[in-house]
This record gives sequence, C-alpha cells and structure tokens, in this order.
Amino acid sequence: MKEFLKKIVLFFFPIIFIFCGAEYILRHIPNDYSSKNNYLKQNGNEIEILILGSSHAYRGINPSYFDCTTFNAAYVSQTIDYDYFIFKKFEKELTSLETIVLTISPFTLYNQLQDGTESWRVKNYSIYYQVPKKIESHLDFELTSMRSKVNFKRFYSYYLLKRTPNLSQENGFKTFSLPQLSQNEFVKSAREASERHNYKTLKRKKQNQNYINNIVQYGKKNGIDIVFVFPPVSEDYYSLIQENQKTETRSFIGGLVKSNDHLYSVDLTTNEMFQRDHFQNADHLNKKGAEKLSSYLNEKICVN
Repeated sequence: MKEFLKKIVLFFFPIIFIFCGAEYILRHIPNDYSSKNNYLKQNGNEIEILILGSSHAYRGINPSYFDCTTFNAAYVSQTIDYDYFIFKKFEKELTSLETIVLTISPFTLYNQLQDGTESWRVKNYSIYYQVPKKIESHLDFELTSMRSKVNFKRFYSYYLLKRTPNLSQENGFKTFSLPQLSQNEFVKSAREASERHNYKTLKRKKQNQNYINNIVQYGKKNGIDIVFVFPPVSEDYYSLIQENQKTETRSFIGGLVKSNDHLYSVDLTTNEMFQRDHFQNADHLNKKGAEKLSSYLNEKICVN
C-alpha cells in the first residue's frame, strides 16, 4: 500500500509542480487588474475623486482633465458589486477622498459579472484584488479560466518577444485606438450592445441597489459626495433598451438624490453635446468624446 501511495505521489508531483509554475508565470505578466490594485494601495491617500463603473466610465472619463487628483478604478464589464468591493477594500487608504463618481448605465441594476459571457473576468478580481469569491473555484486560476491558446500567446508575447501588454494609463483610463465605424457598423454595434444589456430577470436588482445604498451611506457618514453619472450613449443604442430598465433606474437614483444632500446626478445619456463623432461605437465614447465628458465633469465637480 505504501509503495502504491509513493507511486501516486511521484506521478502527480511533477504535474502539480508544472501547474503551479505555469500559474505563477502567468500571474506575473502585467495586467490592468494588478496595476490598478497596486496604484490604489500605494497612492490611495492622494486620491480626491474616485471613478467607479464599467467600460462606459473606463473608456469615457479621463482623470487627466480633472483639476483634482483623480483615479479611474472602472473597468471593462465591471459591475456594481465589484465597484463596491474595490471601494471597501481601499476605504482606509482613501484618506483624501472627497467625491465618488459612480457611473449608472442601463444595465447597472440588473447585471453581475458572474452571470454573463464575461464571467471569466471574475478570477481577475479574486487573484489580483483579493475580493470575495463569487463563483466556482476553478475560475480562480489563470490556467483553468482561459483557453490554453490564449495563455500561450500571452506567455510567448511577454516572455519571449518581450512585448509589454497594452495597459491603461497610470491614472486608470484607457481610450480606444480603433478606426471610426461606418454607419452600418455603428447601427450593428447598437443592436449587439442592447441585446447584451436588456435583461429579462430582476434577480440582481435588489442586491445591486443594496450595493449602491451601502456606498451612499458610507458617503453620508464620512462627508463624501457621490456623483451619479449617466454617461453619454447614442440614440441608436438607447432607443433599443427596455423602457422598464430605463424608468426603474432613473426612479431609483432620483429617489436617492432627492432624499440625500450629499448626492448629485449628472444625466448625459443622450445629451446633444455628444454627436456621432464623439462615439467609438454606439455606447462608448472615443478619445474626443472622453475629453469632452471629462472636461464637463471637471467643471461640475472640481471647479464649481
């Protein structure tokens, strides 16, 4: 029996060793999650304005245009639960915080990251932010949450070709570097995005409202303003969003703002300031649009 167990150990040891080594190597390839986590850890005490939200904020609000010290902690497909977890993790470091900019999109109340096609991103928050696990443990590893082909390309590019990944700016923002879409492509992007952002279930609504309420209560207790920003999107996109989502979202945020003096709402959803040439696709601003939105928010928050 002992000899059998010894053979089992000898068989599995190199497999485990190779797995752990490969996982270690992949985790040390620079990425936006670890970069943002490290910035908040090292510079959190300097941040006066913290931006939270999905890619609508990540691609749309550039801290470089703010007169206050601002950091963009938003990211692609980031949902309100992870906004809350990130904020809670670094609340003790954010000693200079005066304002939280929380972007509110048509899907904010209805979606959580683990539910959709982007659930593979959950492991990034678990690994690099060390936030609570949300779904099954096999997604806590780079090796098991991504296809082998993708991981090999990352390894080959960084370690063999010595190519640095295309990361966010130090302030957390990243714009698109893609060509302008044709009109047909733009309309197609509106249809595809609205299909992803229209929800038939309300199972996350109460939970997500609670996350927002928790941030609101923290701000009230600690003298921090909360600015809810409804970011600009095209009419092509917004017209395809379910009416109940739009109505319920505005009603919920409007009720909070009405009953709390430290809350403010900036609704630029289909504002005429933002024209076709300000958009990369139907629901994301391009570099020009991000500059316009960021300058506008700076005037509202830092100057006034």
